[in-house]
Amino acid sequence: MSYVRNAVFFENATPDALARSFPVVLDAVNHLDSPPDTAMSMIADLLNRHGKAVTSVMRRTLESKSPGEFPEQSLPRLYGEMQSALSLPFVPAPSVDKNENEKPPLTIEIDKTSRLVLIGEHIELKKNATVDLLIVLAEEWLRAAGKGLEPLEYPCLKSGDLVEKLGVETDEVVRRRILTARRTIAKRFESAGLSVDKPQELIENLSWNGYRLAPERVVVRVRHRS
Repeated sequence: MSYVRNAVFFENATPDALARSFPVVLDAVNHLDSPPDTAMSMIADLLNRHGKAVTSVMRRTLESKSPGEFPEQSLPRLYGEMQSALSLPFVPAPSVDKNENEKPPLTIEIDKTSRLVLIGEHIELKKNATVDLLIVLAEEWLRAAGKGLEPLEYPCLKSGDLVEKLGVETDEVVRRRILTARRTIAKRFESAGLSVDKPQELIENLSWNGYRLAPERVVVRVRHRS
């Protein structure tokens, strides 16, 4: 369903919307020969055509039956339900008790060339093993975001992948770096007097899958040089 949902977005995507939703694309086009605005317009046009091709198939399918006539969890039914939800008037939900301590995701800004990582507005890490690890995990986060995946679908990097990407020798070195990075992040938040729930868990470890930046707790950005 994520594929079809993304197709709906791409069908109507503008260059500005792409830049806001997928900053990694904007960073990438800066390295092309064409001006960034031209490149983004070309990419948006390509995605518009791709999105229309996908959604037109779904619309033709729903011409023969209503969404409720298709099996549960089938793409036509899910697509129809999604379109119905979009067309219904907005009705404010009843107020519920929310966790007042809930905060928006932390921004992690990376500069691979300078080996620099900024977490939020106050924490800066430079040229050390923790920075190298965070940059590798952040790049994987950006790749997942660029594919339009739902946050919980963001993949992990296994220890073997990190061994290769970090240029270390063993899984044990990777585990030590993960532990060091978590401690470093937690201590930096504490030193800055910032209240963040379990900052060491910004780096997730999913059993049998590997490591990733917690996709619902962070937003990764690439630092642009002036």
